[in-house]
Parts: sequence; C-alpha cells; structure tokens
Amino acid sequence: MQEAFIAACLYRPPVVLGRQVRPFSPYHALALEAVNSPFAHDPVTGVTPDSLVVAIHTCSLSYADGLHVLLDTAAIQKWGASVGKWDFETTLKVFKRHIADSMVLPVFYHTGDEEDARAPVAWHLATSGMRFLNMTETEAWDCSIAKLVCYRACISEWNGSKSLKSDEEIKGRKILEEIAAREDAEKAKAT
Repeated sequence: MQEAFIAACLYRPPVVLGRQVRPFSPYHALALEAVNSPFAHDPVTGVTPDSLVVAIHTCSLSYADGLHVLLDTAAIQKWGASVGKWDFETTLKVFKRHIADSMVLPVFYHTGDEEDARAPVAWHLATSGMRFLNMTETEAWDCSIAKLVCYRACISEWNGSKSLKSDEEIKGRKILEEIAAREDAEKAKAT
C-alpha cells in the first residue's frame, strides 16, 4: 500500500507557536494566496517572522471559521504579540515540515488511457460510504468493513455485477431472460 493513503488518514498536525494547525487544505492554499503569503509564492526566501505568524494563524483555521476570522488582522497581531520569544528558523522548519507532511500524495500509474492510484480497499470502502450512502467522512471511516462491503456488493449488483450471485441465480436469471426473449419473439410474429 502506498504510504500516502496511510499518511492522509493518520497524519496529526503539530502545535506551532502554541496554535494547533490543521492539515493543509485547499482552503489554506487559497487563504494564503489571498493574503499574499510567501508560502503561496516563495516559501524558500520570502518568509519573514510576520509572514510566518500569519501563515500559522491561517493554517489553524477551518473553512467553517469564515473569511472574517482570516481577515481580522488585529486578532492576528494580538496573537502574534502574545507568543513571546520564539526561534524563527526552528519554527519555520516545523511549519514547512507540516505542509510537506500534509501533502504526501499517491503515485498514479498509467494503464493505457487511464490513471490508477491503486487505492487501498479501505479508501474505496470509505469513499463508497460517503458517495453512495451519504455518510459523513467520520461515519464512513468508523463504519464496520463488513457492513460497507455488503452495501457495496448490493450497489454493484444493482449496477449489473454478477460477482456475488450463485451459479444457480445466474442460471435462473439466464433462463428467465431466454423465456422473455421467446415471448417477445412470439409476440412480434403475431403482429
């Protein structure tokens, strides 16, 4: 199994300058872009202590917190001042490592015209629970594997899969289809 699938579920972000940062998300990328953060443009040479404080604050927020929290510069400055003395290089290293750890991505394999990540079964099951059963992410990851497999099997059968049907069921279905075809042919002859 690719490490990316394990890391995506198990990664726990660090506390940086006393703030619990969240896994780096599309919201964080967009928010850092919106505040013109060097982390969106040049995290190698453009980072200053102030821009690092803003980035840490931004990455401790959730999309659900709303834009007003992101733009509350007075609150960000107040928090930054309350941190006290801190080591810039060490904090920068921890924060950059956090972003890198949050963005471990799966390798995609090319099979003909398609891309395949060879995702683990657990990911397929959780995704199936969210997509087809309208489960929340938490509900899907906490649901019994046996239950998710059974739901997925039913969905597959509805979509025409024969993989879980017994030989007798498949033969019986074939016989019914042949009878229906003969009846349709006889009706067509009669008209």
